[in-house]
Amino acid sequence: MRFFFHRKPLNPLAQALQLVNAAAEIVIEHKRTKSFMPTEDDMETLLLINEAFHRGYFAVVYVERGLRRRLAGKPEGSAGWANPETFDYHYPE
Repeated sequence: MRFFFHRKPLNPLAQALQLVNAAAEIVIEHKRTKSFMPTEDDMETLLLINEAFHRGYFAVVYVERGLRRRLAGKPEGSAGWANPETFDYHYPE
């Protein structure tokens, strides 16, 4: 059987860590440079970077928990969702 769509290989997780560290270093370098005077656009961009870091943090925590459960041989997702005996289908009322 022939496959027409090939799965792209996953990038190593170490590369993601390097990218996060590089982004943080760029921001820190702006703080260290005493001659840099930010504009309003720069401050808006910093706010967007801050929000992106927070979204990324929560996404990584979610993925890490799921992969940790997968490694342990448990169903992925919240234990409450995965266990029909404890899940309340009528919450919230």
